[in-house]
Amino acid sequence: MLIKPITLSDCHQCGLIAEQANLTSWSSDKIENSLNAGVMGWAYWENNQILGFILLQVVSIESEILSIAVDQEMRQKGIAKKLIQHYIDSIEVGHKIFLEVRKTNMPAIKLYEKCGFKKIGERPNYYQSPTEDAILFQLEK
Repeated sequence: MLIKPITLSDCHQCGLIAEQANLTSWSSDKIENSLNAGVMGWAYWENNQILGFILLQVVSIESEILSIAVDQEMRQKGIAKKLIQHYIDSIEVGHKIFLEVRKTNMPAIKLYEKCGFKKIGERPNYYQSPTEDAILFQLEK
């Protein structure tokens, strides 16, 4: 197991994982463009294969988790939690991390709560296809 920064050559594999997870807004091209624009990302590697990734936008002492996805055959094995924890371990005390999640995505909500995130609000009709509210979470280290 190895967690390392996503490179441009990793974008295709990350895009396939995003597609499996129905993250239609995160194609290989969008991941590549985002990395070129300053988005930070880490990939979880095992046996020379990416099994999951996390993308974050960082501004000063705040960041937002933009996306996190795990290969569908490797879900429920702690990979997403390891990616989140890797990022939490890398930040300074006082740094805040934000994220939005679909109100009905209970596995993700439970994961974020286990990682120490607290619900701080809701965003009505935030998601489309289908339209759904988002829960806004924050973690302060």
